[in-house]
Amino acid sequence: MLIAVTKDANNNILPVAYAIVDEETTHSWCWFFYQFRHFVAEDGQLCVISDRHKGIIHAMENLDEWKEPFAYHRFCLRHVRSNLMKSYKNSLNNEGVYRIVTKLQRSETGGNTHIVQYFQHSCTCGKWQMKRFPCSHALAVCRHRGDNPISIVNFVYYTDTYRKQYQYAFTPLLHVEYWLEADWVIEAD
Repeated sequence: MLIAVTKDANNNILPVAYAIVDEETTHSWCWFFYQFRHFVAEDGQLCVISDRHKGIIHAMENLDEWKEPFAYHRFCLRHVRSNLMKSYKNSLNNEGVYRIVTKLQRSETGGNTHIVQYFQHSCTCGKWQMKRFPCSHALAVCRHRGDNPISIVNFVYYTDTYRKQYQYAFTPLLHVEYWLEADWVIEAD
């Protein structure tokens, strides 16, 4: 399956287009990019962020409508880091990885161990990844390091982000009487 996604103002990932193909090849990626440009994103500049798949690189370099200045191709740093870690896993250190043991409470709760990957903004409790807001374990590491807690808070919680998101007026939909009739019908299989 080949898929194109985007992110909205709330940093949610949304699918834009997908194609089911026999295999992920240079030919299938070229076909997908051609279809995407002609039926989904006909005009305007696009930025493609991807892994380093040869088919995507080939399509971006060889299809005229996907060359700069019509489109820009950048590599996903998460994939680059993952590939680097696979290649050099024994030579890289674990800087930024902390083991946190919670305090045992009178009610016999606590005493749990969590691993905080400080620079990846993740914790084994899952709260930091899910809420994009530091969990208590991450804040403990932050305090231990002497860092400012604001530095590890995701930008979506910043006041500036909130203001930018709501700075424009919302255009309401017209009454249903003004909607155009669709020239297609959805049929069940």
